[in-house]
Amino acid sequence: MVHLLGGTVGLVGTIILGPRKGRFDSISKEDLNDNDFRPHNVGLVAVGVLILWFGWYGFNGGSVF
Repeated sequence: MVHLLGGTVGLVGTIILGPRKGRFDSISKEDLNDNDFRPHNVGLVAVGVLILWFGWYGFNGGSVF
């Protein structure tokens, strides 16, 4: 139920907000390359992964008892 509710709320929020306006307006399809979609802050991406990893182990370890 938790994942169903979270997914539904996320979907509804995405539909309400819609796409980001102006994000790709100035880029034509011919000018796109692989470097345009790299993460903008690798340090924050790594911290986020570590927080999720730590939380996953804490949740799964704590759910045994």
